[in-house]
Amino acid sequence: MAIEILKDLRKLRVLVVHPNDEQGNDICQHIERIGCKVRMVWPCPKHIKFNTDVVFFQTLQEHPFIEKPYWLTEDKNSPTMIAIVDYEYPTVLQTVYELGAHAIINTPVRAFGLLANLVIARTHWRKELILGSRVEKLESKIRKIHAVEHAIAILERANNISREQAYEFIRSRAMERRLTTEDVAQEIVAADKTLEVSVK
Repeated sequence: MAIEILKDLRKLRVLVVHPNDEQGNDICQHIERIGCKVRMVWPCPKHIKFNTDVVFFQTLQEHPFIEKPYWLTEDKNSPTMIAIVDYEYPTVLQTVYELGAHAIINTPVRAFGLLANLVIARTHWRKELILGSRVEKLESKIRKIHAVEHAIAILERANNISREQAYEFIRSRAMERRLTTEDVAQEIVAADKTLEVSVK
């Protein structure tokens, strides 16, 4: 995975959230040498109006983020986060933790170690995407199972039939209408709220 990330580095669009000073310019130059496209902004924007793959953000003791920016959502569209830390104060570390940084670099930022941190951060970011996708699929599967079980219970209660008969009804209806059993089950659950469901 790390080799793939190294190959993709030149495609990365990087945003550096840092004051426009000597250190900020040095960070941008180091990142540009890696081959990434870089843009620097300050203060931290609430919205990003362009696609961003990686964000290097300065976390200052005297300028902590009052609220989490809108673009720092914990979903598949979130960028890779790398914190730039001046001091290891508890409040700074708390901010880094709350923002979900994938890596941390200390100031003064040097070229050595920047590439390694970028690769590690992208690796962690990709793993989070994979795990998040798996969790989403599992949650969806569980919701579907619950819907079918709920529908079976409704049919059993409303029509005095066995569990097997109730499931067979759902399955046959799904085949007739070219739907999934989950779709039919959800219809039954919704209908049960307003009328009695009959299999006859």
